[in-house]
Amino acid sequence: MGALETQVLRLVNRERAQAGLKPLKPDAALVRAARAHSAEMRDMNYTGHDSPVPAHATVAKRLALAEISDATFGENVGSFASNSPRLVPADFARKLHDGLMKSPPHRANILNGAFNLLGIGIVLGEVPSEENPVVTLRGAWITQNFATRRLDLRPPEVERNAAGFRVVLRGTMRLKTKLVLFTRAPSGKEQSVEVAVRRGAFKAEAAFDAGTGMHRLDLAVGGKGTRYDVANSFLVDTDVAPEQAVVPGPGGD
Repeated sequence: MGALETQVLRLVNRERAQAGLKPLKPDAALVRAARAHSAEMRDMNYTGHDSPVPAHATVAKRLALAEISDATFGENVGSFASNSPRLVPADFARKLHDGLMKSPPHRANILNGAFNLLGIGIVLGEVPSEENPVVTLRGAWITQNFATRRLDLRPPEVERNAAGFRVVLRGTMRLKTKLVLFTRAPSGKEQSVEVAVRRGAFKAEAAFDAGTGMHRLDLAVGGKGTRYDVANSFLVDTDVAPEQAVVPGPGGD
């Protein structure tokens, strides 16, 4: 991470330490996704979670492009601009962090004990003043992508078969626990199968008949007792072409 991003990570982990929480570790894929969104906000002159670019419309889509599909994730976004020549880059890091901490939803993400990884993307640029458009301000845009990563999952593979198609999920486990694939049909009927994990690697697959509606796929890891926690979730639309059928499922904040 860059110097400003590293400084914000320190500020975040200081807040978490004061709240008795474990520090967040930087994740390269989350950093790439965060930087891309911050650059887009700067270049398209907006600050928000919803992108005007269809392929980047939601945080789930943006993380999927970075090959992150975890069901437990969150995103903070913010910006700060000033015409003060006395402000050094480190001041921008502090201003961005303080602004996020003053927002209850953003503060909740920073102090969410379930998250274990964080990607921070900060970009700098210039922005016209709202009060006087001829005046140029120095600006900074920030995206924080949080996640609880239990699996490292490749993009879903879709293979055609005689009846419809088959979805294949491959990846590696970060935990030593059971892995189960849940499939839920439009009728609500649910099926589950334990996925074999060998030396941390796994391959899970499910077949779907064409034209049977929207199905849900959940890869879940063993939790407390008999409970399973959804780690990755996908929606499978059998009414469209197979190459368009699989999208990230519900999840995130």
